[in-house]
Amino acid sequence: MSPEPAPLTTKRFTAAMTKDGRAKMRAPFVVPAFDGRSVFVETKSGKAHDQAYVVFVGLAVSPEEALSKVQNPPADRDAALRQLRSFIEQVAQFKLGNVLAVERAADGLPLLRKVAEHPARESGPKLPG
Repeated sequence: MSPEPAPLTTKRFTAAMTKDGRAKMRAPFVVPAFDGRSVFVETKSGKAHDQAYVVFVGLAVSPEEALSKVQNPPADRDAALRQLRSFIEQVAQFKLGNVLAVERAADGLPLLRKVAEHPARESGPKLPG
């Protein structure tokens, strides 16, 4: 009898960025759109974002837990869970801070692509010198 596989979870997730590509403090979490568009959408508002960055959430998140946080989940729960499983498997492979874009595979599942090592940084205060 083979052991049951461990449940799929990750402590990494994706968060929204500002329009100019900077990391936001307390940024909303985002997932790939369920309607086939190549964008991320905020879990609470559904607002679309072209890019997101990888953050550490502290607790292991499963596809089911991620779907439960989506304010307006799609009618086809099984298809949504398939997309989230693929998403979670992929996001776990990226480094914290990596900036990602989402594309679509032929089967409609999301494909995450790294577009930058980290979000744009604000220039700090200029010190006298």
